[in-house]
Amino acid sequence: VNVSLPWQLGLAAGVTYSTEDYVQFIPEPVRADGSLSVFASITRPLWDPNLFVEFSYNYSTADSTVEFSEYDRQTFGVAFSYYV
Repeated sequence: VNVSLPWQLGLAAGVTYSTEDYVQFIPEPVRADGSLSVFASITRPLWDPNLFVEFSYNYSTADSTVEFSEYDRQTFGVAFSYYV
């Protein structure tokens, strides 16, 4: 989802979910994973209308029937972009 906000701010956000089955996983039991990811970013032009700064956040979590494959992760980012 992309939304334009006041003060030339742009907001992007989204959610993804995926599953994966590992039917030939050794050792038993059969491994099945589910992962969820949520992200959001805010973008704004700087002093030049072609120069943008973006602040982003991503949260990911994975659940599995095999304990060592489970995790939670948070990622923060800052990016500068120049469009010609």
